[in-house]
Amino acid sequence: MKEKQLSFFGLERNEKNIILPKDILYFLSIIIILSISFAYIAGVYIGRKYSKKKYLSEKSLTLAKKDISSSCVFSKEVRDSSKEKEKVEKKVNQQGKKIILKKYVIQVATYRNKRLAQKEKKLLEKRGYPVILSRKGKYMVIFVGKFSTKEEAQKKLKYLKSRYKDCFIRRL
Repeated sequence: MKEKQLSFFGLERNEKNIILPKDILYFLSIIIILSISFAYIAGVYIGRKYSKKKYLSEKSLTLAKKDISSSCVFSKEVRDSSKEKEKVEKKVNQQGKKIILKKYVIQVATYRNKRLAQKEKKLLEKRGYPVILSRKGKYMVIFVGKFSTKEEAQKKLKYLKSRYKDCFIRRL
């Protein structure tokens, strides 16, 4: 009975063990380590090569966009990601003492298609809303208004929620 139990767990005494000399184990471990390092180095090299190509192609696209934008007339509301750092608009009162920071907007919609975004922008402008159209990666984002406090934005948000159910307040 004990022999059957021991054989069930693989502890049978008739098994033949595979014995490898130490020099072969060292040789195999060196080959494995070298192959892993070669794969890592090749991956880093190829990754850098492709990322440089991607960076250069993006750079040439931005240069082409600048050339196109100099020949075409765009509205002031369309901004590139480089201009988004200048989001905070300062307004000086007539007395020149107070500076009001407009730091809240309402994000109304997001479109992949630029034409649809501009169509929606025109519709909102007809309704009397100040509209900002911004590019975020592949998407065109439509913002409404510039508010100095969140409470002001909440008031407009109530009216916009009837047409745009997913609109929300966002800080600039």
